[in-house]
Amino acid sequence: MKIAKVANFTLFLLILNYPLIYGIVYGIYITGEQLTVIIAERGGDVLSAGGIASCIRTPGVFRVEYRDTVSSTNGLLRDMAAKGAPEGLVIAAGGQTAGRGRLGRTFYSPAGHGAYFSLLLRPGVKPGDATLITSAAAVATARAIEDVTGACVGIKWVNDLFLDGRKVCGILTEATFGMESGLVESAVLGIGVNITTPENGYPDELEGVAASLKDGSANAVEKIATSLKDGSANAAERIATASANGIPNEAVGAATAPASGTAGSDGGLRCRIIAATLDIFWRYYRNLTAREFLGEYRERSVVLGKSIFVLSGDSRRAAKALAIDDDCRLIVRYENAAGNGSYGGENAAGNGSYGGESANGNGSYGGENANGGENAVGEIAALDSGEVSIRTE
Repeated sequence: MKIAKVANFTLFLLILNYPLIYGIVYGIYITGEQLTVIIAERGGDVLSAGGIASCIRTPGVFRVEYRDTVSSTNGLLRDMAAKGAPEGLVIAAGGQTAGRGRLGRTFYSPAGHGAYFSLLLRPGVKPGDATLITSAAAVATARAIEDVTGACVGIKWVNDLFLDGRKVCGILTEATFGMESGLVESAVLGIGVNITTPENGYPDELEGVAASLKDGSANAVEKIATSLKDGSANAAERIATASANGIPNEAVGAATAPASGTAGSDGGLRCRIIAATLDIFWRYYRNLTAREFLGEYRERSVVLGKSIFVLSGDSRRAAKALAIDDDCRLIVRYENAAGNGSYGGENAAGNGSYGGESANGNGSYGGENANGGENAVGEIAALDSGEVSIRTE
């Protein structure tokens, strides 16, 4: 416990659970002419609704709630959505006992080791555009991680973020559709980022697959370790040492209420990653069908040009990832015998085409004939994220 005393200040203030780099402000009280700030030293990265809100730069959009542990932030928010909760509601949790992943999988979410949160959206888009939400979120989360920690992560189609070949983040969008309109009535966007590795490591089935941000490169780890100190120490020091003759307005504001629109200097690492993700995502979401994120989504891909396996039920087929189309479908060429494959609505006997171009006896992609070349055989297909998953070799 740290006690910071400030003389000659007569205004009585009381603050509970406000996060700072040094710890949590549990109280500010007056004894005579002396202001005393009580700060409980933090043992690690503190996550709270106030901490997230203090880091958000987008005003008037998000309302953040925090739970220590939930079965699933997505599950909880879906129930709240069904009861009429508004767009912009965010549920963050310290841990999940039944975190959700794509295709019925689970997402391992140990308490205190990740940023686990869900955002309620009411987009009113066509079902075919729902995938854009996940793709936009992938870019937003990747950029947020890089902005906050310096760790450069890639995107594994469609919803996973990778660092040094291992998964550090999973994203799941669950949507409901209007019976009459046929549009996406609500969507719950869930994101889980592995910040630190659990004391006993990951479960056996995740060893060599999952990783945390602090398992990354030395430069990224160093920046993560010091990122909380950038700007935060000064804010805490201002509150702890301000005098009656000139307490800075920004320090008083930080002490009394975490206002949205601040630069996000007072939150912990998890708070800052969540807030930055929300801010960046919202810029894309406001005009989702413009696909402003798509170029970066492709650039960050860790699968394009590589050999992969396409998994669907019990089926496993070898393929090569060729491209990501404008609807965020993955274009692949299956590595089977010469056959017919089309993408773009055109096909010619014995040919495979992408983009409506083909050559007799050849398969082509992007107008490049492959007579006897690498695209000469195999079926070309556009993979929908709701039907299949992929695995790299």
